[in-house]
Order: sequence, then C-alpha cells, then structure tokens
Amino acid sequence: MKILIVGAGIGGCTLAAFLKDTKLEFDIVDRSADWSQHGYSLGLWNNGRSILKKLGIENILDTHGVPIHTYFIRDGKGKLLKKFNLHDFYIRYGIAYMNISRDLLHETLLARSGTHVKMNCSIVSLKQIVDAAGAKDYKVIVTFSDGTTGEYDLVVGADGVHSKVRELAFDMHAIEHYDNQRIWYTWLDKKYTEHATITDYVGAGEFMSAFDCGSRALLVMVAPVEHTIWDDESSRIDKLKKALAHQTLITSGALDALSGKDVSPTNLEHIRMKKWVKGNVVLLGDAAHAFEPHAGLGGSMAMEDGYVLAAELMKVSDSYSLSDALARYELVRKSRVTLARKLTNRMRCWTLIKSKLLRKIVNIAIPYIPESFFVAGYYRLLDEDL
Repeated sequence: MKILIVGAGIGGCTLAAFLKDTKLEFDIVDRSADWSQHGYSLGLWNNGRSILKKLGIENILDTHGVPIHTYFIRDGKGKLLKKFNLHDFYIRYGIAYMNISRDLLHETLLARSGTHVKMNCSIVSLKQIVDAAGAKDYKVIVTFSDGTTGEYDLVVGADGVHSKVRELAFDMHAIEHYDNQRIWYTWLDKKYTEHATITDYVGAGEFMSAFDCGSRALLVMVAPVEHTIWDDESSRIDKLKKALAHQTLITSGALDALSGKDVSPTNLEHIRMKKWVKGNVVLLGDAAHAFEPHAGLGGSMAMEDGYVLAAELMKVSDSYSLSDALARYELVRKSRVTLARKLTNRMRCWTLIKSKLLRKIVNIAIPYIPESFFVAGYYRLLDEDL
C-alpha cells in the first residue's frame, strides 16, 4: 500500500512515526516553506503522553515538559474566583497537564518517523479512480503544486483546519463555521504567570489564559471581532487593547511591551463533519474536527488519530480491506472525539459569555460551583481506553 500524508504537523508526523518500520510505504508533503512559524507551546494530558509512550519517546515530555499543578480562574482585574489543585490527576494518571514546546515535540515526532518531508508543496487536485470491476478499491491520482503527479492507494488529509484535502475530496467549503471570535497568541515575560500554573481571566466577551512554559509565559487572548476583517501588524496592539479593555491586570503592562509582529492571530473556527472518509481519502486532526483551545485537547486528539489510523492500516489484508480499516477508524475516533468535544464545549460555554450581566452573575457563582463540573469530563476522557 502506498500512502500520501498531506500535512506534516503533529497529527501527520504521529501517523508517519507509527507507520515507520512497517511494510506500508508513505510520502509526506507540507505546504510550509520551513518550520519557523510552527507555533508556541502545546498542552498535553496523559492521553497525549500515552501516545508518545507507544512510540518510545515519552522522555521528551517527561524531561522538557512543564507540569501544571494549579489552575486559577480570575476576573479581568485579577480577583481570584476559583483555585484547583491538580494533585489527584498526578495520583491517578502520573501526570496532569503539561506544556511542551511545539517545535521540540514536532521535531521529535518527525525524527521518530524517519522520513523526509517535501516542503513548500501542496496538492492542487486529486481524482479517485475505481477499478473496472467496480470494486471498492480506489487509486487516487494527485497533482502537486510543483506540477508533478503521484498515484496512491490512500490520501490522508492532516493539513489543518483549512484543509485542501477536505476541500478537494469532500467539496465542502461551508464546513468551516465562525462565531466572530479571534484568538491571539504571544510570549510574555515569566513574571506574568506563577510557577506550574494556568490562569484563566474571564470578562464579558473576553477571555485570556496565561500558561507557565518554563522560561517564559504563553498568553492566549480571545475576544469578539468580525472574522472577515483581518488585523494587520501596525494596528494589532491598539485593537487588542480595545478588544480586551476589561483585562486590565495583564494588558495594561504586557501589551505595551509588544509589537504587532510579536502576536499571532487566528480566527476561532468550528469544523463539523458527518463523514471523515470518502473513498480512499481520510481526514485526521484539525482537518476533521478542529478543537477550540479551551480544554487543551487539540494536540492530544490529533496524535490519537494518528495512532488509531496507523493501527487500522496495519491490519489491512485479504480478509480486512482498506475500506474496512477506514470505516473502523472513523467509528472509533468519532465516538472519542464526541466525548472530547463535549468537554471542550463545557469549558468554552462559561468562558466566552458576552453579556456583562450574565458574566457578573457567573463570576459570583463560580466559587460555589462544584469542582466536578470542571474536571469530571477529563476523568471520563482519560479513563477511557483507546
């Protein structure tokens, strides 16, 4: 079997790492010219570490990851609303939530895959050809941006939320939904966060998270904005100050020290698909089910996709067809993703309240909300076997 993996991000590299040392042949391409814009840090729960352990590279997280022991919820002025000690997660699973450099994790997964990525290369067309007998066995003819073509038994779309594979194979341009919220990421001086903590700052229509990432802090900012109007570097900081007007504890000092180029924006999007498989084309990671950042599950779920898909592909035989493997992958993963999405939506629902009155009421109520409301979903997800 010959496989094309489109997208060499965390999910695509995880799949490639599991396919290494098998009889399955694969190519991997990525539209980026290099890895310089690959991101900030990535948060992993124990399910993410479990995938790394299956690859024999969990030491990268254990050695270089920053373990989070405390989670705070504060209002925009810094008033403490809720404090969680994650000690029970360490007792139950060995780790709770850990931040690791996305670059380092990606570099490690790519090295584990032992493959060369064809960079600055995307697909411009694909065509599935069924054999003359009308069987379910397809060949996928792919045309690349450099003018070359290739023939594959399977094409895997691991190319992110704006997936070209999804667009070409599923013809679903309207699958990306926006709710006019934008996310901005930036590095901050370590003084803006406490050791081994995550702090969420909630305001009416505004939300910020500060993560301890070791030598520095990662700040994630979310606020309402018209998604069709992009903010350029020259005006980005001024727009952020207006959009996050009530987040005074951090923004009053931190944003003044930044320039527009220090901040990376992206629109908050939702991907909803009934099917991730069409013929011999399959989606994984953000291409299939992009997650909002509120529960810290996007990276782990993409890695799980890569593991499960690889396991199914390795089962393909005369008695277990490729179409059987893809159907099983979709069935297993959709159930798991549904559970993770419910958790993400629960965390999201109370953070992005736009009404000032409702925000005030919820902030008053937060200290009295049982801790299980926030953490029970994590236990259900982490207790479930892949």
